[in-house]
Amino acid sequence: MHKTTELSAGTIRYRDRGEGPVVLFVHGVFVDSRLWDTTAELLLPNHRVIQPDFPLGAHQLAMHADADLSPPALGRLVLEFMGALDLRDVTIVGNDTGGAITQMAVTTDASRVGHMVLTTCDAFDVFPPRQFAYFKLVGRVPALTWLVGRALQFPVLRNRRFAFGGLSKRGIPEDLMTDWVAPLRLDREVRRDARKIMRTASTKQTMAAGLALADFDPPATIVWGRDDPYFPSRLAERLQATLPDARLVWLDDTSTFVPLDQPERLAALIAEALHAA
Repeated sequence: MHKTTELSAGTIRYRDRGEGPVVLFVHGVFVDSRLWDTTAELLLPNHRVIQPDFPLGAHQLAMHADADLSPPALGRLVLEFMGALDLRDVTIVGNDTGGAITQMAVTTDASRVGHMVLTTCDAFDVFPPRQFAYFKLVGRVPALTWLVGRALQFPVLRNRRFAFGGLSKRGIPEDLMTDWVAPLRLDREVRRDARKIMRTASTKQTMAAGLALADFDPPATIVWGRDDPYFPSRLAERLQATLPDARLVWLDDTSTFVPLDQPERLAALIAEALHAA
């Protein structure tokens, strides 16, 4: 069952289940927190797992019209969410765009964070990957955002590499993709929200956050698909080299959506990292 909390940008839906050490999941663009479902289930009942639906284009509740939804502002929104729920000693887990937002959050304020887990994600000079560079243009032209939403309702298009096609080795369930693209197609206020992050995303933001990770004191775990087609292995290696206390775990037969391709391994690594901290 979803709960809601009122934040400065608008109403955020989330699921909050289980008891024990807190694990907070941060998803990327054009998906919602169901990306994490299997991983979250595997962590129950020995952990408290929290899955917010952040305003990244697949959200059902549009934000305020004047909300700042640039990537750094979304990082601050993650911090605001943690404060609203009074979460402490959090293990924060980010994937894809959510990994970049996680980096921006923890380099702004890490006081509520006990451990960070970055799965294959934007970092340093990759934001977005070159295959999705067209997002910047789409974010500037409202009609293009609507057109993308319409196009992605067709499996033949959304299963191409310029959409969802290369993001998972196991494959993404069609009904889940249908749900993810529906708000973009049907709700112009959600399209407005999505355009804000698409047109403002910049490697200047990920470079600044990445370099600031040198001052991030809590332990970190980096989980990366060895042959990911979007995020090269050098990003993982640079993250490990920058973070003061980081472990890098390579996964085979895994693309960007690690929570879909390797949920069992990811859950085990999260639990291991959390209890070793």
